Amino acid sequence: TLNDVGVGPVVVDGFYGRQTKAAVKRIVDGFEGLPDHPYRINNGFWVLLFARQLPDADLAIGAHGRAVRVLQRALRAAGADLVVDGDFGEQTKAAVRAYQRAVGVRTSGVVNERTRFFLTQGAVIGQLD
Repeated sequence: TLNDVGVGPVVVDGFYGRQTKAAVKRIVDGFEGLPDHPYRINNGFWVLLFARQLPDADLAIGAHGRAVRVLQRALRAAGADLVVDGDFGEQTKAAVRAYQRAVGVRTSGVVNERTRFFLTQGAVIGQLD
């Protein structure tokens, strides 16, 4: 995923080495208020990493494909309980609404600019792991 969002190259070898740390650093640089361990990969990091791959278009009931799979992965990382199937149905709408409630935006069930903003900031439902 680090390579997919353009912060690599990172060799996919299962180790958190220098390449991985450098790629993570490119993402977290510029974020204010980072914890004592800014290069730790937690659920919030996964949310913002997946969210960076979302299109600048609204996603709602009826959408399908890669963008919805990425959204569903971001929502799962944020704490939602849903299946990643690439179809924006009632299950995904309910997860989006739960996320919107958690971050304090209007619960429309539509992933709009405001919801994407919180996703790209790594906001989660509940606590960071």
